[in-house]
Amino acid sequence: MKGSFVTTAIIFILSLAIWVFFYIWSQRLDKSETTVVVGFCIVVVLSGKWLLARISKKGEKDAHKN
Repeated sequence: MKGSFVTTAIIFILSLAIWVFFYIWSQRLDKSETTVVVGFCIVVVLSGKWLLARISKKGEKDAHKN
């Protein structure tokens, strides 16, 4: 449960940061563009989480071989 909350919080913070970046530069995002930003953040965060899990599992396998 804790992991899903942290993942959701990271997605929210990253999405908000990107949205604010565009808002400051006077390129206000409409609903569809905001949806794309959130979707992009979801893909980035979940891909990063998957990649870190793969790297840590590979490191554990290598440690057990020696």
